[in-house]
Amino acid sequence: MKKKVILVLIDACRGDYISSERTPFLFNLTKSNKYYKNLVPSFGFCERTEIIVGLDSMKSNCFTAFGFSQDLSPYRSYKYLMFFLGWLENLLNSSLFSKFIRRFIWEVFRYKKHAYYPARIPLKYLSDFCLTEDSALNLIEESDMSLYKVANGVYRKATTSMSSYLKGSDQSRLSDVLLAMNSPYQFYPTYVATLDSIGHKYGPDSIEIKDALINLDNQLEDFYNATQKSEHEPIVIFCGDHGMSRVTEFINIEKIVNSFNKDRTFKNNCRLFLDSTIARFWFKNKNSHHIDALVKEIKLHYNDKGIFVERGEYENFGIPDSDMYGDFLWICNEGVVISPDYFNSVDKKLSGMHGYRPSGAQNYGFAIIAGKNIEAHKEVNIEPLTKVYQEIKKNILMN
Repeated sequence: MKKKVILVLIDACRGDYISSERTPFLFNLTKSNKYYKNLVPSFGFCERTEIIVGLDSMKSNCFTAFGFSQDLSPYRSYKYLMFFLGWLENLLNSSLFSKFIRRFIWEVFRYKKHAYYPARIPLKYLSDFCLTEDSALNLIEESDMSLYKVANGVYRKATTSMSSYLKGSDQSRLSDVLLAMNSPYQFYPTYVATLDSIGHKYGPDSIEIKDALINLDNQLEDFYNATQKSEHEPIVIFCGDHGMSRVTEFINIEKIVNSFNKDRTFKNNCRLFLDSTIARFWFKNKNSHHIDALVKEIKLHYNDKGIFVERGEYENFGIPDSDMYGDFLWICNEGVVISPDYFNSVDKKLSGMHGYRPSGAQNYGFAIIAGKNIEAHKEVNIEPLTKVYQEIKKNILMN
């Protein structure tokens, strides 16, 4: 039987959170195990592909969670129904109805291939978009490089994706992994969500984050000790996939685009997707005079809040050159957030955000490879997040 390997993926746990004061257990683990202090993720929102498949965004083509693809959208055959539901949603202008109808759509479609929860994407545009990392470009499930294929059995009940419900609490998922240790699985990807949700709400340097770190550190200590008392003595990898930055300002790209939508020609020509830190634009007529007018208007209001990046410049920014991600993008400066976006309403004032171009320790993650016979080593240089993949694969293949 090959060695069991547990990946504890701690969403938004910055590398600089690991200290004797904030996380004494994890800090002590770094002294006697293998430790990567500064792991830099690719620009974007697809860190799980980097960790599970070992490819950065330029090699995997995974950049943002959603991409433009009318052929792969699960709603492509229901375009007119979504148009009607979107019209009804706008007519009623009720947050309660919006929540109800979007939940209803998800419950009906969630077993369909490429399904995704509608979030705040305008319903009339659902037929234009698909999931990338968790659907159309799902290398996690399909690539021969994936740890899901390399490992001799994968326990999947404690992990996450945007095409399924996140089950249970952090503690219940950790407990489930312990209960499944005697099952015939080799690899146990385990998702911990607490820091991401608290960081978004209160900020990455808040008292709430400090309290959450202490509580989580205690949870992880109990979890790790329990794994090492089992007969399997698994290798446990604790990994923070990315950091989080403090939000300093909000900008309303949607309002500007809506002012142009009064022109029916523009409305039919343009598609928009608003991630929290990136606005993406597609135009059917790429020679339209509307493009220059839109760019000029956004620059007029927000020229010091971000930059436009054209298709020919994508590679310089670590962005895959793909139709999925837009004809051109507006990229927010660090700390600036697009509000509303297609995930959060304008009423939800976030205090922390990630998804910026990695520029410093606040953006970096970390990894600790712990367990019996792990040679102590501390790597303080900046390394790519894909290093975690290499470490997990090496331990999976080890007898």
